Amino acid sequence: VPPLPKTGVASALLKRRPDVRAAQLRVLAADHRVGMALADRFPALRLSGQAGLSVVNPAGDVFTNPVWSVAAGIAGPVFDGGRLAAAHDQSKAALRDTVVAWGQVVVQALHEVDNAVTREKQQQLTLNALNKQLALAEKTLNESRRRYAGGVADFLPVLGAIANVQALQRQVLTAKRQLLSHRVSLHRALGGTWTADLRPGESDDGA
Repeated sequence: VPPLPKTGVASALLKRRPDVRAAQLRVLAADHRVGMALADRFPALRLSGQAGLSVVNPAGDVFTNPVWSVAAGIAGPVFDGGRLAAAHDQSKAALRDTVVAWGQVVVQALHEVDNAVTREKQQQLTLNALNKQLALAEKTLNESRRRYAGGVADFLPVLGAIANVQALQRQVLTAKRQLLSHRVSLHRALGGTWTADLRPGESDDGA
């Protein structure tokens, strides 16, 4: 495998991870919902275009009806039995839960990268040790063949050396395959930048 990729700083890693970015966007959405719930608690004054037509009625009551209408519109959100206040508190609690969930995603992302790097380094050490054992086993096989060809020993040591070499070769192949698997896991844990290049409504195949 090629050399280990640069993991970079934690902030860059978190920007590359789609799951972390998704969790961050959920936090922003929850924060916006808190702002909306807070805004709903304040009265809204809405004046229609026909308000001036009914300012003075035939009985001479000036501004009586409009004033009552405006007062009722302002008092409505205030005296709602605590419904809007409860909705605001609920949105803040949802925001706290979303922030906690985001923190867990961040910790999990860092943990996955650390584990992937550690597993690959350990696997590389295992592969190096197996290669050394294989080199020694091949030397033993060559020596056994030389002794057998010289009539010093029988063929049984040669058979044993061949079996040992073949067993180590299989272990080396298995270790290499596992090393490649760990590298794939590392790249997955590091995320990527390709998703940041996508435009809204565009899939990964460019459609």
